[in-house]
Order: sequence, then structure tokens, then C-alpha cells
Amino acid sequence: MLKTSIIFFLSIFSSAFLYTAPLNNSKILAALPGLKWALSINGDNFNLKKDRLKKDGNGRMLYLLNRENGIIMSVFIEKAPLKGDESTCRKYYWNKTKKSSLKKTNIKLSKFKRIALLEYIIPFYQGIKINQKNINAYLSKDGYWIDIHLSKTSFITKNLKEFLKLLKSIKIVNNYTPGLYENFLFANNFYNNSLYKKAIIYYKKILDSQKRKKTLPRTNMRVLINSLGISYGSIGKLHRSLNLFKYGISIDPVFPMYYYNMACAYAGLNKMHLSIKNLIFAFKYKKNLRYRKIPNPMRDQSFKKFRNNSEFKSIVKKLLKD
Repeated sequence: MLKTSIIFFLSIFSSAFLYTAPLNNSKILAALPGLKWALSINGDNFNLKKDRLKKDGNGRMLYLLNRENGIIMSVFIEKAPLKGDESTCRKYYWNKTKKSSLKKTNIKLSKFKRIALLEYIIPFYQGIKINQKNINAYLSKDGYWIDIHLSKTSFITKNLKEFLKLLKSIKIVNNYTPGLYENFLFANNFYNNSLYKKAIIYYKKILDSQKRKKTLPRTNMRVLINSLGISYGSIGKLHRSLNLFKYGISIDPVFPMYYYNMACAYAGLNKMHLSIKNLIFAFKYKKNLRYRKIPNPMRDQSFKKFRNNSEFKSIVKKLLKD
């Protein structure tokens, strides 16, 4: 149950829905919420497989695979656990890595510009020869540490050119502004962890950009508006929540969950007749929900205070029957 005693529902997706944009073929850009800079690295032929944030937004992990040469790249950005530059960063993580039971050979520590490098080979895994080349590139920026891990099995000497190309492309981009993909990533992460005030910051950035120039498909807009409206409701700002759902209806009047969530908000304001009015519209357009049914208001804690009201019970019974 939310703080307002109102439970809102996302329509056809869970709150883990993530706007997915194609990976820029020329570069990978990775930032964290609130930072004014981003890590940039060559992204030619890489497919993004995972992109995860820590609950508090102070850490991020990206996992990518190069479909052409088989190089795996993992990128870690996190708040530094202690003070220190890129060399301190390397020492910290290497102390953890070398405890692994996997045998490592050809270990080499070096520097490339302002990047601290660690290289080694894992010759065997569970008795099978893999000859996996590993390079970790470490950077430090504004109290955050960056670890870029490159690896390739069946390594041969000519593969070094591919590793070097990636290392040369590593840059820090200052005055960076996150785009749609990252704003959705940040917002959904905070939403999923019930950090609604922080989620609102990033959902609002997306909505403001869409009001200036609409680029999101309708499905994404529905999730955006619902998520932002629910976030406002979850911190007790029910009138702002209602305004969001009204805006959603103004641009997409046949989407039932805008009406349903408005009904929840009106219930929180103890306005039963407005709540009923919106439930009627929600069920009127229920066929526009493809992947789930509209919740049963009699089982929804949002309407608990109305359950014993004869008018409310009668109308809901009819809506469920129809």
C-alpha cells in the first residue's frame, strides 16, 4: 500500500518497463544520475545485453558483446569506496580479482594516458583450454571509479589491435546531458525502489521533452504518464497525479488505465462520485488493454472506504458483469 493509501496500476507493463533505444554504433555513453559527465567508448558492432543501476543510483553496470570479434566488454561505474586515483582503483579491484581460484598468467600492470591498465590471461577453465585475454582499464573522476573489463577467449596476437582500438577510444565527456534511454533507466530504477521523488525528476524531464517534440511511441507515452502520475500520487501529491492522467486522456482518450488511476486518486481525495465516473470510463475502454484485465475495484485497497457504499457496490457489480 502506498503512503496515500492509494494503489495505482500500470496498464500493460510492470514498472520495470524500459524505453529501449538502439545502441549508437559509433560510441557507448554511460552516466549516472546527477553527474555532469559520462564515459564514452567505441561501440562499433557491440550489442548491449545488460544495463543495471544500483538502487541509490550511485553505481551502474553495462554488459556488451561485440558480434564481429567476440570481445566481451563490461563497464562498471560506482561511487569510490575510498579516496584515490586510477592507480588506487586498480589496486583495490585487483586485490579482489586475484583471489579468484582461476589461474592467471602473463600479468602486467601499466599506464595508458590517464588510464591504469591490468592485463592477464586465463589459460584454462574447468580443465578446458580457453586462452582468455583480459584487460581492465581503470579511471577515476569526481569521487567515482570506472572499471572497463575487456575479454576474449581463443585470443591470438592480432586481436591486440582490437583491444588497443577500444582503449584509445576511452574518454570522459564533460557537460553531458542524458537522453531518453538513460532518463528512463534512471527513472525506472528509482520507481522500482520506491524512491518516487527521484523518479519524478527523470520522468518529468522525459515528459517535458515530449511536450516540446513528440518522439516516443504511444505505448511508451502511456507508461511514462502512468509512472509519473503514480509517482506523484505515491508521495501524496494527488492533484498533480490527477493533472497527469488528465493530460494523458487529452492526447489518448481511449486508454483505460488513465481513467482507472484517476479513480484511485479521487478515492484518495474521498470524492466517490468522481471516482465512480472514471471507473465507468475505464471499463468502457477495457478492450484497449491487451495483456491484462482492469483490476476489480472491490478488491482494490484504493477503494476500501467505498466498499460498503450501496451505490458504489451496485455500479461496480454492473461494470464487472458487462
